[in-house]
Formats: sequence, structure tokens, C-alpha cells
Amino acid sequence: MAELAGADHTPYVGDSDALLDEIEEFLTGIRHGAEPDRTLATILFTDIVDSTKQAAEMGGRKWGELLQQHHVLVRRELARFRGREVNTAGDYFLIAFDGPGRAIRCGMSISRRVRSLGIDTVSRPSSRNSWSEGARVHQNSRLK
Repeated sequence: MAELAGADHTPYVGDSDALLDEIEEFLTGIRHGAEPDRTLATILFTDIVDSTKQAAEMGGRKWGELLQQHHVLVRRELARFRGREVNTAGDYFLIAFDGPGRAIRCGMSISRRVRSLGIDTVSRPSSRNSWSEGARVHQNSRLK
């Protein structure tokens, strides 16, 4: 006999995994539990070189227009190389890919395409096992 938390034990309402795990163990003697939801991903971080300086020189309105154009180009390449936008703020993007090849090709393509706007980007792929790596890359790039 197993006591589960909750008002009812209907397998299709609430925490069905706990109930189904108990039933599985009772019937088979083994509890498999849910598979962890893990993915090996390559993260691409892009950032506009000297963005703070450029924004100050251009002024808010012109910089905002340039940033919009930049975002359109980056998102176009992101779709082309099947990346997934994880985060963006200001002039940086954090993009996830299912492998390093697409991330590298996308980063190179972004760098080439944004030159048409008169800007350069820094693109750094990482296949580390943590999303926090992207945050560290972002912080490190801001220190240079």
C-alpha cells in the first residue's frame, strides 16, 4: 500500500507520474521513473563589437534602427541554420543548436551579413554542459 499526496489518485489528473510509478512497481517489481529531459546543445553567443561607443556616437533613434536591422539579419540566419533563440537583450543573442557545425556556420554567416550594416560581431560557440556558460561568455566579452 502506498500513500500519495493530493486530493485524488486519478492517473490523468495532477501528478500522474507518481501514481503510475507506484502502479508500475507493484505490477513489475521495477520502478523506471521518468527519463531526464536532457539535450546536448551548442550555444552560440553573438555580440556587436563596441556597441556602447557606437550607440553614443549614433544617438538613440539611429542606434535603435540599426539594432532592429541587426536583429532581423540575425534571426534570418538563426532560422536558416535551425537555431533556437534562447535569449536576447540589447545587442547580444544567445542561440542554441543541436550541434557545433550549425552553430559555427551560423556565427560565421551572421558576422559576414552584419558587415553590410557597418558593424562587426563577436560570435562564440560553446558545447559546455550548462546554460550558465552563455552568461559567463557574455560577462567576459563585456570586460574586454
